[in-house]
Amino acid sequence: MSFKKKILCLLSLFLIYKIFIFNNNDLSLEKLIDMKDEVISQLTVLTSDFNFTSNKEYDSSDIEDFDSVSKEDINSGDKNNPNENNVFNSMSQASIYLRKQMVNRENTITIILNAKYYNDMPRDIFNSAVSNYEGFRSSEGDYLANNLKSYNCEVKYSLNKTILKYTVEYLSTYSEEQLVNKKVKLVLDKLDVYDKDEYTKIKAVHDYIVRNIKYDYDLKNYSAYDAIINKKVVCQGYATLTYKMLSELDIDCRLIRGSSKEGSHAWNIVKIGNLWYNLDNTWDASYSVAPIISYKHFLKSNKDFDNHMRDSEFDTNSFNNKYLMSSISYKK
Repeated sequence: MSFKKKILCLLSLFLIYKIFIFNNNDLSLEKLIDMKDEVISQLTVLTSDFNFTSNKEYDSSDIEDFDSVSKEDINSGDKNNPNENNVFNSMSQASIYLRKQMVNRENTITIILNAKYYNDMPRDIFNSAVSNYEGFRSSEGDYLANNLKSYNCEVKYSLNKTILKYTVEYLSTYSEEQLVNKKVKLVLDKLDVYDKDEYTKIKAVHDYIVRNIKYDYDLKNYSAYDAIINKKVVCQGYATLTYKMLSELDIDCRLIRGSSKEGSHAWNIVKIGNLWYNLDNTWDASYSVAPIISYKHFLKSNKDFDNHMRDSEFDTNSFNNKYLMSSISYKK
């Protein structure tokens, strides 16, 4: 129900209450509650939005008044202090700093590390910076790793001191990421599934993305910004936006890179209970024809998820043991 309709409902209830309080002092509280429930029931029937799903648990239509977000709101993020200390005694500290700088879309990042250099040091620090960790934010982990165009690192070192200068190119700017954060919050507030179960949260995000975002057959748009703002993106943008929205709802989620018979592809796995399930919002969007939403690739086991081949890093024994896939597709 829209905000205006909620206000209408509340005003109607208030007027009914006032009429009976002043004109029928004998009306019991129980009867008033019964009348309230009846009014809400009737208003829901009369004013509910058209629903693309069989069970209306949320409103998956897009936000219509997004232009009300001001430029000051967009640029009010907590960006790093450029004079922040960049000298560290451990690689873990260096990777945390690198992560923070990349989240803020810094293009040149210099790290001074009081440690002996080895050949894989730049890559190890970078991989740690874009990895998932306990308590990560939705702008980090797989989201950050898949919103990069490229990076390289220049190295200078002496016996026990290493200077690393990372140059990073991104798919989105800092201001665009602030816009993504604002829009995601508005959408999730409208879906209003914060206190729902895992299945309902995942389904709400799936339905919003499948209903509102189209595939970019020109293959030019790759980011979550392209997905939620421009509404046109390839699979990478679908998967990163899915990851961000579900992470904001405290759903365990990973982005999987791989391929299909058609070429390179990306999708997600999500956790319900103790098991993980495949989720491909890109293909469900392609299979959906309004007003029907496809669930062909929604919460599927590997057996029921054909034409999806994982890249090797997502198909190791350690990865599969950590993210234990269900042997059967999820059924509500």
